[in-house]
Amino acid sequence: MERTGPEGEGTPLPDPSGLIPQHIFTKEALDRAEFANVSKVLPKYLLKKPSDRTAPFDFKWFLKLHEEMFGEVWDWAGKLRKHELNLGVAPAKIAAELHAVQNELRRREENKMGPLEIAVRLHYRLVWIHPFAGGNGRWARMAANIYLRKKGLSLILWPEDRITIQGKVRDAYIAALRKADQGDIASLVDLHKRFLEKRID
Repeated sequence: MERTGPEGEGTPLPDPSGLIPQHIFTKEALDRAEFANVSKVLPKYLLKKPSDRTAPFDFKWFLKLHEEMFGEVWDWAGKLRKHELNLGVAPAKIAAELHAVQNELRRREENKMGPLEIAVRLHYRLVWIHPFAGGNGRWARMAANIYLRKKGLSLILWPEDRITIQGKVRDAYIAALRKADQGDIASLVDLHKRFLEKRID
């Protein structure tokens, strides 16, 4: 059921289930609220190098990060979805897959895989699992950036406003994820490099 406000104020929300703020009636207002919530996470994780304590990259932290990013907007933030989607793993497999991500991360570090490739693979795996009712892409991109910052490396400056709407950037992003589904992450690596932060040290 759509949640609509006064006529002409923007795109109505298609599904407000779990929405916490009662003053939000349009997608534009929702985007602003989510942006404000996500922005509060940036100082903790991206303005300085996070520690193993603040960003342990384990199961509980994956859920906590999602809740930190969206918990002021959605009551399901940080809670694993219990319903099937047209993408992502079955709900019964989500927890096991997130635990597997933690083990994969450690194994790749032990095998001396480059941190950028590790971040790309982390990003892909989290999107592939799709653990939550919403916000999965932004959460996965944030987690990958936190990993890069933890390693003292440049961030990926994703154009979030263009990834979420139809256009060349989103088309390239979706195409890269689909290639990764087939085991080819080269396009996704290239896309990360395309938006890599240019640092002046």
